[in-house]
Amino acid sequence: MKALHIGRPTLATLLLLAATGMSALALIATLDRLQTSQIERDAKAEMAERLVRNRPLRSVTAATDPGQPGDLLVVAGSETLAAAEVDRLVRGSVLKASAAVLSSRASVDRDGDKTMRRIAVEAVVEGGMEALQRLLFKLETGSPMIIVEELSVQPTIVSGNRSERDDSQILHATLALSAYWRASP
Repeated sequence: MKALHIGRPTLATLLLLAATGMSALALIATLDRLQTSQIERDAKAEMAERLVRNRPLRSVTAATDPGQPGDLLVVAGSETLAAAEVDRLVRGSVLKASAAVLSSRASVDRDGDKTMRRIAVEAVVEGGMEALQRLLFKLETGSPMIIVEELSVQPTIVSGNRSERDDSQILHATLALSAYWRASP
């Protein structure tokens, strides 16, 4: 029987082709995930615009009937005031849910339409499981509409003799939120 002999240049070429093929597969998978994320983001933005077009404008700070939901958009005189209002609303919702705000930052996305802009909020909070559930419910069903785009939850490490399955464990949550602002008339 003869042994198959592959020379170094041929082996190097085969390894290069294999590495190129694996890189191409990784690139295709990454592009697919990116396209899926863009489709989801566009669908959320379209839904928000549709909801806004089909609703009459009302001020968030104006007194409303208890049975009537408020405006879906933050109404403020400037982008800075709108970002401050959304930050205030998020902090208030966290406190009402019996959780604690560790940090929050609101910024206005200046791309796109000048009459309606996205306000991005990054918040880090701590609280129990029920408090975080109340917070998420309040944010997504409240007025104005605040969308939870990303959520990361981790248990906090507490020293002491607490059991692993303690229901009162404090959780550390990082939230990426967005709301929409329209200039007040």
